[in-house]
Amino acid sequence: MPHGPSAASFPLWGLLALACACDASVESTISEGQPLSAAVTGPGNAVDLVPETDLPPTASGRWDLAGGASLVLQSGGRLSIWQNGQERLLSSTVVGRPTLDERATTLAWAQRDGTGPGTRLLCVRQSGTGWTSPRNLLPDHLGGSPDRPSLSPDGRWLVFTWGITGLASLWLLDMDSGDHRQLTNVGLENQRHVPGSPPAGFVPVPHHSAPVFSPAPGRPESSRNQAHLSPSWSIAWDAPDGHHELELE
Repeated sequence: MPHGPSAASFPLWGLLALACACDASVESTISEGQPLSAAVTGPGNAVDLVPETDLPPTASGRWDLAGGASLVLQSGGRLSIWQNGQERLLSSTVVGRPTLDERATTLAWAQRDGTGPGTRLLCVRQSGTGWTSPRNLLPDHLGGSPDRPSLSPDGRWLVFTWGITGLASLWLLDMDSGDHRQLTNVGLENQRHVPGSPPAGFVPVPHHSAPVFSPAPGRPESSRNQAHLSPSWSIAWDAPDGHHELELE
């Protein structure tokens, strides 16, 4: 689409976590060393596995930011902040879509790492009348091609897809401390080449989207503003095998 809806039309944190609707071909053969991402039903109900490096498409859009700035993403992956008629380039290799918190003061995105298939996560935050410099959210030496980021409405938590264990899974990052932990497929055997089926208990990640945050059921609104270790949010996503929901603990 040429332009995203304005912030007045939809909550930014919900809109930016939605998938770009498009079809994608699925590789039926997985080469050795590629993390597995999603189980899908192929011809004759055979199970195929999608390489984790099969990245989500990048679509253009424009969103309002705090302080009168605008965020512009071009279809080629060029991401910029425009303020007072001036462009500030953030990245020229964005993958998928950026994600914003509810106040539009924190922005995160995935981008290609050089010319290879790898990706990394970066973010900026509003600082005074401007914005901070982009910073890596994960150490580069860890690898694993993280992508599909989604910020919680309060900007405290980031959920993303990461294939560092050999199976692409959802991970949770504390935006304040930098601590991260695995949410799905915890403890599954590191299988990088599975000829017929995923390992038992495998939970697919969203293939071309990011999870959507919502308040956790039964938790008071005020608890989400407290500095406790457990986030008070639930996440939901659609994978090739259907709809998934997970309450963060």
